[in-house]
Amino acid sequence: PEEAQSVLLIDAGAKSTNLIFIEGKKIFIRSINTTGVGVTTAISKEYQVDYPTAEGYKTNSGCIALNGEYYAQWDEATGALASVITNAVTRLPSDITRTINYYRSQHGGSPPTKIFLAGGGSNLPYLKEFLEEKHSLPVEYFNPFNRIAVGPAVNQEALAGHAHQLGELVGLATTAAETSVLSIDLVPDSIMARREDAKKKPFFIASAAAVIVGSLVWAGTQFYNNAHAQKQIAKLDGEIQALQPFKRQLDKLNRDQKALDNKSADLSKLVMDRYTSVDRLDELRTYFTSEVVWLDSIQDLVSYEFVALKETPSVGESLLVSPSFETMTYGNSAVEEFSDKEAQVNAVMIKGFWRDNPQNQQVVYGILEKIKSAKESAFTFELDGKKLDDNMVLQIQSTIPTEQDKATFSMLLPLASPISIAQ
Repeated sequence: PEEAQSVLLIDAGAKSTNLIFIEGKKIFIRSINTTGVGVTTAISKEYQVDYPTAEGYKTNSGCIALNGEYYAQWDEATGALASVITNAVTRLPSDITRTINYYRSQHGGSPPTKIFLAGGGSNLPYLKEFLEEKHSLPVEYFNPFNRIAVGPAVNQEALAGHAHQLGELVGLATTAAETSVLSIDLVPDSIMARREDAKKKPFFIASAAAVIVGSLVWAGTQFYNNAHAQKQIAKLDGEIQALQPFKRQLDKLNRDQKALDNKSADLSKLVMDRYTSVDRLDELRTYFTSEVVWLDSIQDLVSYEFVALKETPSVGESLLVSPSFETMTYGNSAVEEFSDKEAQVNAVMIKGFWRDNPQNQQVVYGILEKIKSAKESAFTFELDGKKLDDNMVLQIQSTIPTEQDKATFSMLLPLASPISIAQ
């Protein structure tokens, strides 16, 4: 509340990093893909270790290198780990800058005058200094206890060291205590109504069971009185018929629940598929680390058929995203439409350049061999039981043209697990 001007709160988590702009009563939120999982994955791939081991490296010895000024005082292992982590978070400042520009241009917001850090990902040493250096703004750790009293039984020293990780808990507590200034509930009314119906479901079942069992017991005690028993049986039949509407309602609720479970499973798969492209880009970044090779574009291809490349491959009809997406008007989709319902993204096309070096064009062949020999890779070089030749996946200028300082290459990488396209 004491911040009168626009500020940015960065909540760095495991699978998402949320950028939250607060400017007076205006709030704008956007999620980006530079996360703690991405850093751990980069360490795992670099050192060829499993995920828990890589996470231990990050939390026990990991840090960010600031312009190389700490390399001299670090041992070789610490410096190498810092280099991997720094490369993994390099995209974070540019993602923040793009979001700031979007917030200003599309929502009329003001650029932030201060940055607050929150979440478990902000524990990475030197992240605060890294962001201060990149954005030339003051950076502080978010303290959700700024206006909240702490009980005498709480270890305040331990709390201070982890306060920036407890924003969600404080928010939930103030909401439960009905003292929060702002409360946002993102659950749709339709889902809330279904939840209320689900809560009532056990009572309907218990009520129906109690009525039926009780009626049968009562009828059994009157069995020897045939005339009276017949009357009671008729009465029970009427009560059972009266319960049939509830049974039909319960059956419908069961069917609806099964349908929602199926839809939930599909949505969960879609959420996990969001990270497929990010993981693929992270893997490619580990291969293209040469100082004499750089990339120009990375494009997804749909239903591409691999043939021998005699010249630059023509993939215009196979591109998932239109080449003119940068000039498209707002609101139009850049994703191409494909009539084939079985269409899948089955390859990635990489275009780039190589410059003069002792190995000449062989430096690109070396990168291709590194991709082919990688374990647990997103790419495969064997289709329908046949291995692909290099001339089916790589087209390269063998020499640098006269009066130019670079030569081009195109690399087609088949995906081990093609991705279906929902039209």
